[in-house]
This record gives sequence, C-alpha cells and structure tokens, in this order.
Amino acid sequence: MGRLRILTIVAVLALAAVACGNSKPTTPKSGGTTPAATASPLTNKGTTDATAVTAKQEIEMDNEGTTAYYFKPSFLKVKTGQIMTVELKNEGTVPHTFTITALGIDKQVEAGKEAEVNITFPASSASDIQFFCRFHVGFGMRGAFFFGSAPQATGTSSSKDSSSGGY
Repeated sequence: MGRLRILTIVAVLALAAVACGNSKPTTPKSGGTTPAATASPLTNKGTTDATAVTAKQEIEMDNEGTTAYYFKPSFLKVKTGQIMTVELKNEGTVPHTFTITALGIDKQVEAGKEAEVNITFPASSASDIQFFCRFHVGFGMRGAFFFGSAPQATGTSSSKDSSSGGY
C-alpha cells in the first residue's frame, strides 16, 4: 500500500508541474515596475512632434488581442515647461496603465474606455520622461516624452511600424 501511495503522490505532483508550465502570462491586478532606460522589448509605434500641442494629444493604448502591447505614438517630442492634456484611448481588450514614475502619474484605463491626464513638463530637463503600462511593460508597452532631436536611450524595436526614436 505504501508504494501505491507514493506513486499516486508523484503522479499528482507531475501533473501539477505540467499544468503550471503550460500557463499563459496573466495581467497583474496591481503592482508593477519601472522600466530601465534600455529595457527590452519595445513595441515602437512611431514618433510624434507634440511641441505645438496646446490642448490635447491622443495616445492609443492597445494590445491587438494578445500579440502586441503598445502605446501609439510611442515617442512624443515636447518642450520644457509645456502643459498638455494627454487623451488616453484604450483600444485593447484588457486594462492598461499610463504610468510616469518621474511625475507621479499612474492612470488605469479599462478596455474600450478613455481617460485624460494633465501633464506639466519640467521647466528644464536633461533626460527623457518615460511612460509605461505597469501591467505590460515586460511585453514592450512603453515609450517616452523627449526634449531633444530623438530619444536619448537605445533599445530594441519589435514592430514593423517603427519610424524613428531607437528607444
């Protein structure tokens, strides 16, 4: 009887290990990390010059099902001291966040919903201001506001829509 019990326990543990190994990534409900300046991957959906924007600038949040998590545009050129309202449109099927650690911004937008965030950029800045989705930064959902001619950091682009800004 002891041998049968041990075999049963080993079989149950083996099935549990196989089931855990085949699980798909899930979306965390809270928490998250700050991406490093050169963190990979990055789904680059282009660059926009927003230096002339005085009202609203739209940023799309999407996940194309579960294949590509991104912000569009991924990079926005802005001016120091500029004040802007960012209109966030979640075109995806899951919640996303628009998080800027440097400015204390963390806005969650449910699937199919919209939200607005008011941003006042620093009067002087020597570096880019990164934004990311706390839930999906590991899938490439990040970008940056930049003040110079191009984003300062480099990274990997994983999208055919890359236009500039090798962040």
